[in-house]
Amino acid sequence: MIDVQADHESRLRTGLESSLVGDLSFVCLFRYIISTLLLSLFLIPLFDSFVSMESCIMKEALFRAWSHTIHGLADSTISARISNCKWIEANVGDLDVAFDCDRCVSMLAMLSRDDGNSYQLVHLINGDANTNLATYRSSVNLYSKFRTWLLHNPVEGLLNGSSMGGGEPAAPLSETSSGCSTHMLQQNAVQAGNGEIAALWRAYSEALNALVGALGRSSNALGEISELLVARVHDGALLPASSKSSDVILQDGTRVQVKSRMLRQGTATSLGIIRSWDFDLLAILLFNPDGSLHFAGEIEAGEAHTLAKLNERQNGWVITTTNDVYHNPAMHDLTNQYREALDVL
Repeated sequence: MIDVQADHESRLRTGLESSLVGDLSFVCLFRYIISTLLLSLFLIPLFDSFVSMESCIMKEALFRAWSHTIHGLADSTISARISNCKWIEANVGDLDVAFDCDRCVSMLAMLSRDDGNSYQLVHLINGDANTNLATYRSSVNLYSKFRTWLLHNPVEGLLNGSSMGGGEPAAPLSETSSGCSTHMLQQNAVQAGNGEIAALWRAYSEALNALVGALGRSSNALGEISELLVARVHDGALLPASSKSSDVILQDGTRVQVKSRMLRQGTATSLGIIRSWDFDLLAILLFNPDGSLHFAGEIEAGEAHTLAKLNERQNGWVITTTNDVYHNPAMHDLTNQYREALDVL
C-alpha cells in the first residue's frame, strides 16, 4: 500500500514537472518569437536605411566621377551641382524616381515658373527665384544625362580611375551619331491640345527675354553668349556689333571672330558665312540642344581659310564642322576651359 502511494506521488510529481517544463518551454518560445519580431522591426528598417545610405553614397560617387571624367566639369562646379541635387531631393522629390518615371520631365516642369508648384518653392529659395530655378533645372538635366549614360555604359571604369574615353571633351569625332539629337527631340515631344506646348512656349519666351536682357546686346542670344565666353576665357573685350570681321579683341591685340551653332541633327554643321579674313583667330563654339557646350576650339585665321569653301551665291566662305575640322592639327581644343567659363557666367 505504501509502495502504491509512493508510486502515485512519484507519477504526480513527474506529471507536474513535465507540465511545468512544457509551460516554461511555451513561455520561452513565446518570448523568443516576440523578441525576434521586435528585433526585426528595429533591425530591418535600420538595415534598409544603411543600404539606402550606401546606395546614395555610391550613386553620388559615380555622379561625381562621371561629371569629371565624361562631362569634363571642374570639381567646384560638380560640388555645386551635387548640392543643387540634394536641395531638389529635399524639397521637390527623388531624382532617381523622377528619372525612372518619365526621365525627369515632370520634375523639370515643377521647377518652371509656369508651373503652379514652383511658387510653393519660392519661399525656400535664397536669392532670385528665376535664377535659382534655372540652376536647379540645369542640375536635373545633368543628373538625367548621368542616369541615361549609366543605362548604356559600365561603371567600373569611373571609380577605379579609368578615363572611360581618355578624359577627352565629349565632342563628337564621327558623324555616325547624326540622328542622336533628332531622336532626343522626338523622345521629348509632347502632344498638342492640352496646354503643354503653350506652357513650354511661354517658358521659352520668358527665358529668352531674360537672357537677352542679361546679355544686354543684340537679340541673337547664341551669338552673344558665345562672344562673351570667348572674352571671358581670354580676359578680352567685346567689340561693337559694327566692328568689321572681329567680335572680340584680346589684350595683346589679337582679333577674334566667333562662330557658333546649336547642334540639332548631328555633329557636322555649317558655320556662318565669313566674308572677310581680316582677323587673327577663329573661335568655334558648338552647343548641345540642352545648352551645354559640346565643343569649343580655336584655329588661326590662315589655317581656317584652308578648311573653308567658297560660296559664290552668298559671296563668302563657309566652314563645315566635319572630322577634318575637329581633328585638324592646327585646331586647339579648349572645350573644358570654355565649359568652366560657361558654368560661372
